[in-house]
Amino acid sequence: MNKYRSIIFALLCCVLSFALADEGLKIAVLDFNNNTGNTEFDYFSKGLHSVIENGLLHRLPDFAIIDTQISNILLKEDLNLPHSKYFDQKDAATIAKLHGVNFLLTGSYSGHEDNFCLDVQVTTVETGEIYFTAHKESKWDDQLDLSAMAIALAADIARNLRPAISLKKLKVSISQKSSHTGKTQSSYMPALKRSTVDKYSLAVSRREKGDEKAWRQFLVEIEAEAPAFLGFLYYHGEGVEQDCERAKELFQKGALKGEASAQCLMGMYYEEGKCVSPNMEQALKWYKLAAGQGIKDAQWKLGRCHENGEGVSKDMEQAVKWYRMAAEQGHADAQNNLGNCYEDGQGISQDMAEAAKWYRIAIMQGNAKAQNNLGWCYENGRGVPKDMKKAVVWYKTAAKQGNAYAQNNLGWCYENGQGVPQDMTEAVKWYRMASEQGHADAQNNLGWCYENGQGVPQDMAEAVKWYRMAAEQGLAYAQNNLARCHENGKGVPLDMKLAVQWYREAAEQGNADAQYRLGQCYHLGKGVPKDKTEAVKWYRMATEQGHKDAQTNLNLLLKGKNVVWIAWLVFSLFLLGAIVIAAVVNIRNVHN
Repeated sequence: MNKYRSIIFALLCCVLSFALADEGLKIAVLDFNNNTGNTEFDYFSKGLHSVIENGLLHRLPDFAIIDTQISNILLKEDLNLPHSKYFDQKDAATIAKLHGVNFLLTGSYSGHEDNFCLDVQVTTVETGEIYFTAHKESKWDDQLDLSAMAIALAADIARNLRPAISLKKLKVSISQKSSHTGKTQSSYMPALKRSTVDKYSLAVSRREKGDEKAWRQFLVEIEAEAPAFLGFLYYHGEGVEQDCERAKELFQKGALKGEASAQCLMGMYYEEGKCVSPNMEQALKWYKLAAGQGIKDAQWKLGRCHENGEGVSKDMEQAVKWYRMAAEQGHADAQNNLGNCYEDGQGISQDMAEAAKWYRIAIMQGNAKAQNNLGWCYENGRGVPKDMKKAVVWYKTAAKQGNAYAQNNLGWCYENGQGVPQDMTEAVKWYRMASEQGHADAQNNLGWCYENGQGVPQDMAEAVKWYRMAAEQGLAYAQNNLARCHENGKGVPLDMKLAVQWYREAAEQGNADAQYRLGQCYHLGKGVPKDKTEAVKWYRMATEQGHKDAQTNLNLLLKGKNVVWIAWLVFSLFLLGAIVIAAVVNIRNVHN
């Protein structure tokens, strides 16, 4: 019977991939077995590897798979739990939660008498609630059609998950509103029972067909059943007119009763300042209560507050504590933040292998920041073997999600032919995308491309435009480049006073070339009065950073000073000698 396992598994994955490919749900499929506890895993593993090799999973990036072998690796490496060949539902749920999975699908098949049976159970990972069960059976004979059984079973799963998809779409809608307004809004949504999810999905469906009465009836019913969720709808203006006071009233109603999700929403209400002036003291009060009850979003926010010193004293050890708690529950941003802490040795001993591990876990949820960070690890060989091709893969994955840091990094790879063939046109494309999001390094890089005609026609006015944008954000390289343009009248009228101003901005940030050029201005009296003391000061600072031209000028200036000093000394000695001789002559004349 083992030979059917890989077939069933592959067919089920295939059908589910097409049924749910665009819906954004993550489902973990746990090992199908015949419930004997003694089965070999060869057929199942071969089926899994076949699915992966055929690229099925690449067509459905949100479709997560957990089989016995892979789960044991995750248990051992990600959670540091003992390795065992068999594991239970609790272990599987722990892994699923770590990787941001929404639902855990477990199944079994059996053959008895004249029938072949397939059974599945789908569990909500966040709450542990059994979402639904399904059963299919067929005659055990030569006409047994596994394809038809798998398709029918997958159709049942997809149909039962439709209500959850409605909630997923609601979350996406809120995220899109946030991106359009430019204001950061929490996308935290309170966990709901299956019955509430079904009611919401049905009400949305009827409303879309013009049945407003059904929607209004749902709003009345939901207030008693899930007030925090109703407050969530009012807070974001989803399906109702936005009403912050009503939202606060509903959040508070649940929060005062000790409902963790309502407490988290109260924290969000006070932190974001969407309806009232931001009040971090109140926000922290509610986040602490929610975090203590295991709400991962509240734990992550507490970690962020401790890291940035928002409402509390900066404390990286506390930040790590809360990030870890949220990360182990599958919060992707917390996993990335925890990776940052390990990378920088902030609040915990530096450990690049551990940093790379958490970045890798976060990228399984599509976290663009973690993808960019893992790319950096591969580029620099930190925590993983150096591999520019893999770096480019992760930079590109994050860049396509709109991550400006990754777009700039990918542009650099194309500019320098690192991990990809050199292609300045492609470099400019990614620099421009990052620049338009306000990324200062990318703006400076794009300015350089325009100045030098690399990947675009040479255009000094455009170069100055991008240099200025980056310079005004405080980027020293761009400030130095903009100063050069003002000094030489390239793309802007020649203006030495402005040149000196920008050189000084960059020099005070430690830019060696700007220090050298500012020294030149003082040395030659360009844009400022001549001042050799100031010139020596800036030449010396640049020289200490290895700037050769600055060292040459410093030596010449100091040599010139030495010549003057020697001349003065010789003249002084000559004058003194003349005075002594005159005195001696006077004395003799007196005696005579």
